[in-house]
Amino acid sequence: MLARSTGLVAIPQELRSEEAAPILCAGIATFNALNKSGAQAGDTVAVLGIGSLGYMALKYAIRMMFKVVAIGRGKAIAADTQTLGAHIYIDNREEDAAILKRMGDAQAIVTTIDHAETVSPFWPASLLKAD
Repeated sequence: MLARSTGLVAIPQELRSEEAAPILCAGIATFNALNKSGAQAGDTVAVLGIGSLGYMALKYAIRMMFKVVAIGRGKAIAADTQTLGAHIYIDNREEDAAILKRMGDAQAIVTTIDHAETVSPFWPASLLKAD
């Protein structure tokens, strides 16, 4: 295999491949999304879909000093997101997407789901306008 050095990372001997795999897959996907979003430290960033990718996105967003809004389904997830450091949890089964809009929307929304009916209510109107 040939690869650019910028695309490689050394894995410490004490870290098993199974333990490193999420960092290299979900970690790269979510980090790049946040890093390229244009959001700055202190900006509100929402993570929509709190599963494997969502947990990675939360961890990175918190470390990047964003005000993090976690959006998921169910009350059981709320405690997990708060333990990870999310500032706000929105249960999209119980709460309307307008809550994010009342907060002033988010500078970036990282969505880990592909269900348009779930995602579109959270999207800022400014991003939905056709050019």
